[in-house]
Amino acid sequence: LRSLPSDFKEKVTVLFQKNNSDKMPNAFEKFGFKNIKTFKHRKIYNLTSQTKIQIAQIGQMDSSLAVLHKNKVVLNINDCEISKKDAKNFISDLGKINIVLNQFSMAGYNGDLNYIKTLQKRSAEKIEDLIDNHNDLNADFTIPIASYVYFCMNDNKFINEYANTPYDIYKISQSKNFNCIILDFNEVLDLNNLKDHDSKK
Repeated sequence: LRSLPSDFKEKVTVLFQKNNSDKMPNAFEKFGFKNIKTFKHRKIYNLTSQTKIQIAQIGQMDSSLAVLHKNKVVLNINDCEISKKDAKNFISDLGKINIVLNQFSMAGYNGDLNYIKTLQKRSAEKIEDLIDNHNDLNADFTIPIASYVYFCMNDNKFINEYANTPYDIYKISQSKNFNCIILDFNEVLDLNNLKDHDSKK
């Protein structure tokens, strides 16, 4: 963030959750960002006449971002670990959720002597969580977006063998009968024609 050009920092607006600390907004300001807005938990704000956003704090540090544009709702929960109660709150606040952007694989690992069993279990749990989130939110589609992580140190690259891929999610979506969209890099998705998207390629 610090290394971004000054003219970029002057023209963009940083949106961040309002919580019990000003640590991050102060850091953004220190890095040279001129426009910083913080948003209260679960409150919906107008960005434009047609676009609204909601930031919700999940746990101590994580937050979700919902974008409501015209009659469509996209909810990015990234790596938030949401509960069934959180899902009910989202539906209550946002109405019908068209797309959920979600984590599909591990982003970290704390270590365990019996690492094979532990990593297999954690990988499976990520997929179970993604499916549960999709169903609990009654979403039309889920897009797996988070944890394109590659562990590259000699002492942790063994974790890569247990990572899930978007293709894994796609295959499971066929057998579990939940709607999943896989996007290629730089691909643009038409929210008005979601069912026309072909993830097979």
